[in-house]
Amino acid sequence: MTHIAVVTVPFIKADLHRALAEQCLDSIQSQHTVERIAIVNSIRSDEDARWLGEHFDLVEHNDVNILARAWNRGIRIALDRGAELAIVANLDILFHPLCLDNLLECSRQEPEAVIWSPVPWRDRATFGHAQLLPESVPGITWSCFAVNRKLFETVGMFDEGYTPAYLEDSDMAYRMKLVGARGISCRAALFFDHERGTIKGLFDCAPQDVQRSAKMLADLRANITANDERYIKKWGGLGGSECFTIPYDGPPSE
Repeated sequence: MTHIAVVTVPFIKADLHRALAEQCLDSIQSQHTVERIAIVNSIRSDEDARWLGEHFDLVEHNDVNILARAWNRGIRIALDRGAELAIVANLDILFHPLCLDNLLECSRQEPEAVIWSPVPWRDRATFGHAQLLPESVPGITWSCFAVNRKLFETVGMFDEGYTPAYLEDSDMAYRMKLVGARGISCRAALFFDHERGTIKGLFDCAPQDVQRSAKMLADLRANITANDERYIKKWGGLGGSECFTIPYDGPPSE
């Protein structure tokens, strides 16, 4: 039986975050051995920590709140522990019952790719009986993607300079383009995406936490702006407008 791993990065600051995470874990199904790995970015309480310990095979706490660092760490752990495939997933999604197994099969049928993604399904009401199509198409969905050792060997790790998150995926996609590496979406593997569950959770808070959530959102906006500036400095433009073929190939901004 094949060993696969689901790698997640828990960020639990509100009841909605926890509820979506519980639904995500409940949707995991496979005929294979599935190891659950959590690289924790942030949680609210000891009770959340206990819940994680009960529902994951391995729990580590990220030393800093950087998504790329958690992805890199979780992928390395999964592969070092013998997983054929590391499936990196947000905790605000639901897996179709056949998603994991069909994604594994897709990775075997399309071994020249370095990332394999399931395809998002937008209608929750029809999700359970959605039509699964056999073909794969170009593209990556970063809320859920699968890798093996080939990604790090061919392209490298995710850039941990984007903090706490945002544009580490675009950076990887552009680096893949530069070296001719492919990412594909498997239409036989589906997931439902609640979309922006982390952001919505920051608004779904108790009255005493409103001020804290507002500060977190303000900090996030500032970090997004800083990451935009870093990406432009590194690649010469934002997504679709990059002009450097090696990082910082131009006069660096002071």
